[in-house]
Amino acid sequence: MNVLFLVPEFPSTSQTFVFSQIAGLLDRKVEVTVLALGAPRRSVDHHLSLGREISRRTIYLDPPGGRLGRAAKVMGSTLLHPERGASEVGHRIRTTTRDALKKAWPWPSRFVRLAGLASMLSHDMGRKRFDAAVCHFGPMGLIGVKLRKAGLLKAPLITAFHGVDMTAYLRQFGRDAYAELFKEGTLFLPVSDCWRRRLIDLECPADRVVVHHMGIDLRRFDAPPRLRHEGEPLRLLSIARLVEKKGIEYGIRAVAKVLRDTKQPILYTVIGDGPLRTALEKLARDLGTQTQVRFLGVQSQDVIATEFQRTHLMLAPSVVAEDGDEEGIPVALMEAMASGLPVVATRHSGIPELVRDPETGWLVPERDSEALAQAIKLAAASDGHWVRMGGAARREIEENFNIDRLNDRLLGLLRDASMRTPSLEDGR
Repeated sequence: MNVLFLVPEFPSTSQTFVFSQIAGLLDRKVEVTVLALGAPRRSVDHHLSLGREISRRTIYLDPPGGRLGRAAKVMGSTLLHPERGASEVGHRIRTTTRDALKKAWPWPSRFVRLAGLASMLSHDMGRKRFDAAVCHFGPMGLIGVKLRKAGLLKAPLITAFHGVDMTAYLRQFGRDAYAELFKEGTLFLPVSDCWRRRLIDLECPADRVVVHHMGIDLRRFDAPPRLRHEGEPLRLLSIARLVEKKGIEYGIRAVAKVLRDTKQPILYTVIGDGPLRTALEKLARDLGTQTQVRFLGVQSQDVIATEFQRTHLMLAPSVVAEDGDEEGIPVALMEAMASGLPVVATRHSGIPELVRDPETGWLVPERDSEALAQAIKLAAASDGHWVRMGGAARREIEENFNIDRLNDRLLGLLRDASMRTPSLEDGR
């Protein structure tokens, strides 16, 4: 089986689930090609030999270093200037893909990059027959539809929906933004039941919608009993890109309140980076918690694994952002629970599908630092139950978010999709 992945950035530190799916399919003897709009600005921590193998199979529209390949530039220029001898395919690309890329992520020089994308599909991949095309995020599914209409891609389209594509994107472009994708797509894989219901509300055909969770490799995580020694600070951990929807502001405010109310020692570690880091560091100073709240930035998987082992509670205070952006089901929460960590989180998006209150953690309303503080105090007083809760958390991941089981299921879904007759004329 030959599968194409269409992704916005690859590999991304905030989208490790894509890497895990690709690695799983390769393990299952599937031929994989990755077509990525761009490369990450910083190196991504992954298994070196596996990373090299996947890198060999990846085509970048905007390669590392930010330069289009020479062939893509030449062909892109031809596509942009029909008087220089653009082909009929080039004409179709120019006329059918413009709107799709406008609605994708705000990449600079969209049209030039789109020409490069089309060029690489026709030049580097034209001899390949793909049995399925997996598009991560709705806008990539739209681009997949346009590429099929241009005659460059004939595979059935399978689109995974995650979070921003179901929230902020729809707020910007309207509830009909995916109408064309819903008509032509073969299968739709929301990561949560919350998104399944929303897709159906948007008039996506219900018989083509299947919830497919993202998952993690359980072999990477040990789950020792959570014990807090006398005099040891209560150790809290958040792993998140520092953007509004992650709600780290409310975590810091909650920690400050617990410190004021109880005087017990707390150490809150935040791993991750993003545009709000400076403001969050200032908030910690303003609240007098700069010694209790530490920001480690982006860290390797080894450092994260170490932090999981020394942490008592995972904190995930996610919120709906002002632009409507929401979570799917955060992978960092899955990793924490696989490590035997109880969780304090918000009732946000798909999180209640992962965290069961009070079996594996505590759930509170969004943007409520008072409720978060109360949950942290309750958790601190319940340390005798941590072993039971941590064991339940681990079992939840084993049963429902195990990447090995999920990749077996994904392969079955792709095989079923590949047997369906594409609806577009160029695929009949």
